[in-house]
Amino acid sequence: MGQYYFGVIIEKETRKPIMAHDGYKLSETGWATMIQFAYELSKMGRCYMQRVTWAGDYSDRKDYNGLRLYDYLSGDKDEGREPVKLPEAMDNLLPVYPSHDLEGDEREKALDKYWQDYEDTVNKYLMAGKFKVRPELRYLCNHDRKEYYDLQKFCDYLWQQWEKEHKRYEGYENPLAILTSDPTCRIKGGGDYFYQEGFEYYGTWSDCVISAEQQVPEGYKEVKTLFEGINRIWDPDTICNAITGEKYGHSLPSPSAYDFGRSICRYDEKHCQMACVSREVILQMYADWQRKVDVERVYKAFDAVMRAVKNDPHLEQEHKGLTLEHRHHKNETTGWEWTDHVAIVNDVEVMLEEGKEGYEHDYRHRAYLGDIEYNCDTKSRRYFRKLEKERQTVA
Repeated sequence: MGQYYFGVIIEKETRKPIMAHDGYKLSETGWATMIQFAYELSKMGRCYMQRVTWAGDYSDRKDYNGLRLYDYLSGDKDEGREPVKLPEAMDNLLPVYPSHDLEGDEREKALDKYWQDYEDTVNKYLMAGKFKVRPELRYLCNHDRKEYYDLQKFCDYLWQQWEKEHKRYEGYENPLAILTSDPTCRIKGGGDYFYQEGFEYYGTWSDCVISAEQQVPEGYKEVKTLFEGINRIWDPDTICNAITGEKYGHSLPSPSAYDFGRSICRYDEKHCQMACVSREVILQMYADWQRKVDVERVYKAFDAVMRAVKNDPHLEQEHKGLTLEHRHHKNETTGWEWTDHVAIVNDVEVMLEEGKEGYEHDYRHRAYLGDIEYNCDTKSRRYFRKLEKERQTVA
């Protein structure tokens, strides 16, 4: 799923959250959210010169009643905690999105009104024209580091991309989110910020006192980066597209080019430095990965496990060549605990579900050989055997 964040404004002295914008991944918060924060941090808004941080749900930092800031704000009904109601709500400035309970013409009318009200509000409070920031909001100033960021330069760049490509800009659309991200959240999930242009500024503004100003304070240094992400080959769909020419996503059974992309998109220092590698490097890595794929061996092992479960659903007796392992896990950050039931045949690991009637295969028919995941359902088998016939015909 990747990591989700709250963009949070924090009271400068008490360090208590006073306003938040929720629910998005770091690379999915748009420029409009950035301008909205700028408004609230300006002299026209309600949070002039306060602290800002983008708090992720994978954070390593616990500093609010023993909780991560994200957990503190979101609550957890399983633990009897309701979401925290902050003194000020970020969304008060913009209209409320129509309820999904509305249907048909009623919903269409509500959506039309919402977008009209949204545009009117953005034009009235936030912008002075299309991609033109109001002068009072132009400069985001970090008063702890004596730095500033020119929002108009960034919006000019967005407009250039829009005119050039005639489509949504595919880079990072909220520099404030990248600048103020909790540094302990970095590189923990899909949608996070990777090693690209401007990475040296990532998280450097977190928990700093920030305001939006019409003029740059004397002696402040400009942060000159657009946080571009256009050339990034670093998500499974993009890698799949580089290999096959199509973005298959989850429509293909494992192991596919998409699954290869997922296997190398790990969030550690070594792999994240590869975020902008060339297509040629990706193709070579894919060829090496394909040599390890052995679907027939996995299918044979999976069928052996299914026969054993059918004869003995509780797997209480010895089965030739089959071992059963119970692997207990605990997430140290969240405290969640769970157990994986794994049947092993000839080094192939088959995931099982435990029910009242005994064991059965995992709902996704998952199996693993080495570091590669396989789907063993009928549809996947047909696909790979058809693919193998095509390869033999070409050969």
